[in-house]
Amino acid sequence: MAQEPKPSRTSVVRVLGLTLAIATLVWTFRDTEPERVAELLGRVGGAGVLILLPQVLSLLVESFGWRLAFQGMGRRFPLFGLFRARLATEALAQTLPMGVVFCESMKPVLLARTCGAELPTSLAGMAARKWLLVGSQSFYVGGFAILAWSVLSDISASVLGASCLPRALLCAGGLLLAIASVSYVLLAHGRVATRLHGLLSRVPSVWLAARLAPLEARFSRTDGELGAFFATAFRSPLPFLAFLTAWLLEALDTFLILTLLGVHLPWTTVGALEVSASFLRNVVFMVPAGLGIQDFSYLAFLRALHVPDALNVAAAFLLLKRSKEMFWALCGYAVLALELQAERLPKLHSYENVARADSRG
Repeated sequence: MAQEPKPSRTSVVRVLGLTLAIATLVWTFRDTEPERVAELLGRVGGAGVLILLPQVLSLLVESFGWRLAFQGMGRRFPLFGLFRARLATEALAQTLPMGVVFCESMKPVLLARTCGAELPTSLAGMAARKWLLVGSQSFYVGGFAILAWSVLSDISASVLGASCLPRALLCAGGLLLAIASVSYVLLAHGRVATRLHGLLSRVPSVWLAARLAPLEARFSRTDGELGAFFATAFRSPLPFLAFLTAWLLEALDTFLILTLLGVHLPWTTVGALEVSASFLRNVVFMVPAGLGIQDFSYLAFLRALHVPDALNVAAAFLLLKRSKEMFWALCGYAVLALELQAERLPKLHSYENVARADSRG
């Protein structure tokens, strides 16, 4: 008799993470007043459409920075093609457990579909994007930690039960900067792809060796394109500034939603709030969009900042924020479906042509 397949550890982690997230979300907002939340949402009215803008602008600006990074490698790709790839992968990252990990495997496929990028170029571009993302986030996190230091010190005890919040954020920014620095040394001068090919080639497997041998030039090409990018990375700061602007637009997103709900906080305070929440979301990446954990952090911050009716305001805030994320996730899935469908159409046509030729024969 065939044995039933055992669930993998990854699947168990995903299910446990999602279950914990939903339980945390329900527990956090168990005392919410639906009528009051509806009143707050009604106050937003038609202006709520503005909430859609910061995220799409963030993805566009980041795609522009990514396009400049590819240009540094001598590759020119259409901005709209890169934007479509980012929109689709962002949908995967936001909605799937451990989606941040899964969407990376889809990027080469989508870059090939939307931009015609070959695999070595896609891998080099993905590595360059990660470096720009981490480096710009270090300034984003560290900058708001410094700008809102006094506010963070005042609310730290309420949020964490200790006075270490501003120092923790500053250390997080420093850690990100250290990761970006080490990544620069490895990617710019370490010939990582070539070394990886050599390491894999030493594995005592005839099957693996036969498949790696034709790919040596591709691994070397990835290193070459990364070297070309990093050769100009510090002479042309525009890609870095584009990624930093994309991060700032995330803070603008939170600022806009709170303002529409009648909560008026200083820009630096809102930036520190969003930095903390987004950093926490990246830490708990096994939960889609930091569900539950990130929501709890928003509520904790609003209460610590003495926002009136913080629980209902947080519930209305999160309904608007999650609805906006869901809208763009649906758009991303639509792009993903169209791109994968377009990939299948040529194959279907080729099968039809073969069938017609056979019938004529």
